[in-house]
Amino acid sequence: MRQAMSTERTADGATRPAIIKVYASSSALEWRQTQSRRDVPTIEVDAAQATARAAGAEPRYAWERKITLQFTARELPALALTLGGERPECEFRHHGADRSKSFRLLRQGAQLLVTVTHGAQPIRTPMSLEDAFYVQLLVLQQLRARIPGTDGTVLRMALEDYARVSCASVNSPFALPATRSVREPHDSRAPADSE
Repeated sequence: MRQAMSTERTADGATRPAIIKVYASSSALEWRQTQSRRDVPTIEVDAAQATARAAGAEPRYAWERKITLQFTARELPALALTLGGERPECEFRHHGADRSKSFRLLRQGAQLLVTVTHGAQPIRTPMSLEDAFYVQLLVLQQLRARIPGTDGTVLRMALEDYARVSCASVNSPFALPATRSVREPHDSRAPADSE
């Protein structure tokens, strides 16, 4: 697996949000900081399958057929906790205008498996613990940006409290067993990524 991280400067000197790219032989992911439709900091992920390649050649990816999924405010804490190893998995469903996109992150020993699905088309990408570390940093930055003035210590304490309470609560949408899926948002008329 290869990983690339990039930030760019705009013409006025401002820094654009960081992008983390994770490459595997079968597929690739691009994680980026973004704003929701309501102008709230969040994370978006693109998943693309690798295309056919010649033996020994570097893989190429079908970014023109990528699946894009944007996480809701309620999903970011569970995503951060799973990336950091405090949870074994997280799963989010009913994303997109037609509510046919889903995301699953599963810890598998020394790696994680990311599955992004649109309809019946899953794209599965293995991700190293090192890649998960950098993606977790993106998520934590966006969580901090949601509440200006929140420092890293306060955010970490809040996440630890959230992990303890959500895993202990049987009625929590994030409660263990981790295979229980989250149905976001609770208003069934709105797509999950319409924050």
